[in-house]
Amino acid sequence: MANLERAEYTLRTMARWIAIFAVILSAWLFGSADGWNYLLICQLITVAMILWLVSLTIASQAYVRAPALTAVLLLLTAFVGVQILPLPRHVVEVLNPFSAAIQADSRSVLERVAFSDDQDSTAEEVAPGKISGGAAEKRKIDSGKSDSFTLSICPSETKRSLFLLIAYIGAFVIIANSIRSWGHLRGAAVVFVISGFAMSLLGIIHKFSGSPVILWFHAPRYGGEIFGPFTNPNHFAAHINMLIGVGLGLYLSSSRIREALAWPEWRERRAWLSTSRASTTALSVFAVSLMGGAVCMSLSRGGITSFVAAVGITFLLTTFFPTVKRKARFRLIAGSILVISIVIWLGWRPVIEELFTLELIARNPVDDARFVATGNTLQILGACPWFGSGFGSFSHVFPVFQASSLHFGRWMHAHNDWAELLAEGGIVGTAIFLFAVIRWVRCIGTQFAGIKARAELKILGLTVGFLAIAVHSFWDYSLHKPGNMFLLAALAGLAVAAVYVGQSGNITENGEPPVESGCSKPCFIRTTFSRSLMLLLVAAVVVVFFLQNRALRGELAFSRFIYMHKLAEKTRIQADSARIFLQAALESDEVIQLANDNPDALRETTAFLFDMMIDRRLPDEVRLQFRNKAVISAAAAVKAAPSDYLSWLWLARVKAGTGMWSESESCLERARSLVIPGHKLWLFRSAE
Repeated sequence: MANLERAEYTLRTMARWIAIFAVILSAWLFGSADGWNYLLICQLITVAMILWLVSLTIASQAYVRAPALTAVLLLLTAFVGVQILPLPRHVVEVLNPFSAAIQADSRSVLERVAFSDDQDSTAEEVAPGKISGGAAEKRKIDSGKSDSFTLSICPSETKRSLFLLIAYIGAFVIIANSIRSWGHLRGAAVVFVISGFAMSLLGIIHKFSGSPVILWFHAPRYGGEIFGPFTNPNHFAAHINMLIGVGLGLYLSSSRIREALAWPEWRERRAWLSTSRASTTALSVFAVSLMGGAVCMSLSRGGITSFVAAVGITFLLTTFFPTVKRKARFRLIAGSILVISIVIWLGWRPVIEELFTLELIARNPVDDARFVATGNTLQILGACPWFGSGFGSFSHVFPVFQASSLHFGRWMHAHNDWAELLAEGGIVGTAIFLFAVIRWVRCIGTQFAGIKARAELKILGLTVGFLAIAVHSFWDYSLHKPGNMFLLAALAGLAVAAVYVGQSGNITENGEPPVESGCSKPCFIRTTFSRSLMLLLVAAVVVVFFLQNRALRGELAFSRFIYMHKLAEKTRIQADSARIFLQAALESDEVIQLANDNPDALRETTAFLFDMMIDRRLPDEVRLQFRNKAVISAAAAVKAAPSDYLSWLWLARVKAGTGMWSESESCLERARSLVIPGHKLWLFRSAE
């Protein structure tokens, strides 16, 4: 029994720190914006989930905190799974007619033009070449033909969103359940604050250095206004605002601060200032203040205003809790003064000038691009009211509803997380998400008055971060950066853990404080059936791990493909260039086979292969092989995102490059039916 308890403790501790490490790493990996970034983080958290679930099965007194909330989160996961579940056509036509119409029209065109008889024979002839033949991939695409549709317009992207959702829930559940003491809670918070302090310091230094790449070494593929490890200062500000909440929780609940407030006389106060405890307190306060200054230095209007609003709302909330009213107000005011001091020290003028630009938007908000985009996003909800267009499908569906007044560039997100949630999840998905939020608030609120004062102050500090990101999400898409969403899930888990750790009263033998009512009551796992259920969950998570691993291999192949293509373009020796091109095409096989759930990767692969197939420097035999791969890749991109006009446009271009003009015209017409209303689309020009 002792050995099992020791093993359970070790597994739980490993799961906690792996999850915390993954959450911190997700931000430093450039916000985990690329596929390989967030899939790597998903795999780390999946490993932590396996360890935690195994610890539950071998523990003598196993339990799951906030079981009602966990059940709602599992329901949300099931909803996303239903969005990608193949259903009979007539069922989808009733539940989501817009999605059914898009898939029916696209499938009809794709089955006519994807592969002609001439292309089939060519693919078989090339099989003995250096590049694997396209016939296998063709048969794989053809095998996907069926009479079933999905509720999601872009099920491939929804599947990738499901991977992320499972990882978000895993991070929340692991942190909420594996933190069993105040030392665990404080240790996790300290690690998060150290990461935020280092990120803020490097971000400020990087800004003053003027370097055009992230942290002086990484050039993002799509550019951006770099600040810290993020390509967008708004996303950096949102991340740091949440970490400020963690820092404020440490600051407000610190026993050192309580000691400072209890100074009896000035001599003792001066003596206290010379102690190591005072120095440690000063460093922690400076860390929080510097993070606040970094938010202002990022010149993110949304980040600054949402932080101010969050502090103000939290200040008002203290009036409802007399036990923390005086202490919390004093410390919030002191912290705000320190942040303002840091901003003045670093330079206040640019901050004020940037905030004054909000006046222009306030005068005529209807003309603001984000306001218009939000309205167009809600039109997606009107077309798919109940089940939405499918999580992750926004960028592939938005052009159908995009106003001509918006710039023609691709909108990856709506700049309003709440509107995008409605569009992708519909009324049902949004209702489940909001129900989960309500259960989380109830889980904390019903027990808030009965926990210890320092736990109250800890949660109060975290509230600043939660409110800041909730307000910020109304005019930006920060939570669609996985690095930010991973952090939010972790902090939600910290808040739940703080409720349990802060419970007053006797502690039971298993280390869990007794809770009488509310969703905070833990669910104990005692029966053979419940432990068998845990083993089934372990098996399910292992399956998810291997699916994620397959997708990760595809993303890494795509990264290698891009690198080799760029390397071939820079190589002046023709023989070396041809050899690199061939190796790149081999990587494209991996992309088509393993990254078929990433329509953007498939489309970009098609574009690079198209460049190769028309490159006169290459032998005709090699160009023919590239042509076959380009057709297969373009068809796979269309199958993965049937509502994306860019995928259809590239299929039209590839067909034109192979001399199949009638098929090219059919694809071009389909692309024109999906492009932004009012814009003309040409075969080799984007718009007019």
